[in-house]
Amino acid sequence: MANLDKELLELLAGVGGKESEDLLGFFEKLESESGKDENIQKLREMMKEDDEKKRKGAEKVCREITNVFDENEWKYSEISQKDIPVYVLNFSMRNLNVPLRIIVEYESECIRYDVILPISSKRSNQILLAYKLVELNHPLRYGAFHIDYNDNELSYRYSMPYDSEKFSKSTFEMIIHAMIRTVDRYYEDITKYVFSTIDEEEKNRLLLLVKDNVISLR
Repeated sequence: MANLDKELLELLAGVGGKESEDLLGFFEKLESESGKDENIQKLREMMKEDDEKKRKGAEKVCREITNVFDENEWKYSEISQKDIPVYVLNFSMRNLNVPLRIIVEYESECIRYDVILPISSKRSNQILLAYKLVELNHPLRYGAFHIDYNDNELSYRYSMPYDSEKFSKSTFEMIIHAMIRTVDRYYEDITKYVFSTIDEEEKNRLLLLVKDNVISLR
């Protein structure tokens, strides 16, 4: 029983990052070892009802999203993810063509927007690039540039909560335009840091910053 108590505490401590199936599975395990409990059964039913409500809400938001695509005549593809699709669109801008992924995360009731840049970071200059991305991110309101240190992917991301009963098509569309234009605006600057083509003055400025960091680690 002690191990079950420890497992429950760990689940509850990280409940924000857990899926409801994890908690439901734990309660099933608890009942199999300690017998039926009326309170646990009620809690399981409440969680199942909440999960179903969130799923239906997400499905409604997905319908609203595809309506926006159709109204704007945007071509898109769908990739299934636990019964909720990931939408992929491609936009042609002044400086580049970019794919946009839109994910409806029903557990957290959020819409996630990922613009994937067509270039990857290099491990040899990721520190300098990270400095620049922090500077670029500072004034931005709808999203931020990210480096994925696992596969070197560069992206521009934003997440926003949704209310399935009050979904705003205009806000959804505005965020897409804002993100695509932001990536197009800063793409050339980012490529200079990816390919190390920045001018000498900027190189010296960044080297001083890195030097200060190295000294502070001693």
